[in-house]
Amino acid sequence: MNVGFSERADLNYYRMEEEEEEEQEEQEGGGVVVLMVVVMVVVVVMKVVVVMEVVVVMEVVVVMMVVVLREIVESVYGSGIPGSMNGTRTETQDNTTNRDERGWGSDRIKAECNTGEGKARRELNSTPTRHRQLF
Repeated sequence: MNVGFSERADLNYYRMEEEEEEEQEEQEGGGVVVLMVVVMVVVVVMKVVVVMEVVVVMEVVVVMMVVVLREIVESVYGSGIPGSMNGTRTETQDNTTNRDERGWGSDRIKAECNTGEGKARRELNSTPTRHRQLF
């Protein structure tokens, strides 16, 4: 194939145009990939934000449930939960720690102060409740 000068120039021109178009497509394609990556990052961030909002909402719901349950318990047991440190009801208020195994109160124990039985009873009452079961 013997091609003339003008035909060669035309072929070179078309080749150069095709190469420029390919380069533009590659550059545009790179832009599309970057745009897709940016969109994916935004979607992931939005999902994380939604999950965090759900966690915060769940925390608020749990706190509200605890507050409601505490109000119910306080309405049933009085102004404090039995055995709690900040409650108003303790073991000494219902007078169980001042009674011995027969139900006698502290007056009976005071009357028997000088006898051995009274002293043993006082020592029994002075021990903590969890140790009483051992004796």
